[in-house]
Amino acid sequence: MKEMMSADVVSNINLRKNILLIAVNHYGYVNYGDFKLTAGYGRNFGDRFAMTARIFYLMAHARGYPPRHSLCADFAFAYKVSPKLLLDASVYNPFLLHYGVTDQEVIPLEFAIGCTYMPLRKLLLSLTMLKSLPGAWEVTGRFMTHPVSPLLLAADCSNNHLGVYIGLLYKKFLVSVQAKWYYRISVSTEIGGGWFDAPKQ
Repeated sequence: MKEMMSADVVSNINLRKNILLIAVNHYGYVNYGDFKLTAGYGRNFGDRFAMTARIFYLMAHARGYPPRHSLCADFAFAYKVSPKLLLDASVYNPFLLHYGVTDQEVIPLEFAIGCTYMPLRKLLLSLTMLKSLPGAWEVTGRFMTHPVSPLLLAADCSNNHLGVYIGLLYKKFLVSVQAKWYYRISVSTEIGGGWFDAPKQ
């Protein structure tokens, strides 16, 4: 469905213990859609704790109506309990900003908590609980494995969808295909690619 098409371009720049993020996203099509521009900053504090802050410019457009411009922000924190266990938490729109900046409708407040566990070197497990106000809880379990080079495999399951992911990682390039079955809607597919330059250890 073209009405549900989404396109993303994301870039992370690593500067020692600092990370700069720039992202552009559009959801929808020519007659209706949501555009999001993101700028963020992250930093490691020691070897165990990290935090990020992001600012979003949101623009909703619909044919026959003037566009609606909004601002929002979120904060995230992560703590490494051990080399195999990571805990994280985030909050979206903690300042309860409104759509259109001065409109009456408040952008939903969202908060999430999660944990990531790596029992084996090539196996990662995670569990995330997300709550939107107003809205219901969403609980998602995931696993990712790198059985042989260049293959990456992943799957996730939540109370609103099932998903599978296949990626091919060659040197600094990643190509991926993903499919999700949303119980109330249909199947959504995604094709992605990326290039990264990991810092030397």
